[in-house]
Amino acid sequence: MGHSDFLVTMPSFFRGVGRIGDLFGAARYWSYNVSATPEQADARAIAHDWAQVGDDLHSALRRPLPPPEK
Repeated sequence: MGHSDFLVTMPSFFRGVGRIGDLFGAARYWSYNVSATPEQADARAIAHDWAQVGDDLHSALRRPLPPPEK
């Protein structure tokens, strides 16, 4: 099963090091997914969640069935 990083940024070592030196928050390289309205944000998040569910179902259906037990 995958994970969703739709609403947050993915941390990395170099971003962490860069943030230590950014004492006043001047660097604007932290990107979040923003929407014009809360309703639009909810709709986008729900659509992304269902896409993840579809991906999980697709990968589960592609797995071969185990042999029947005797």
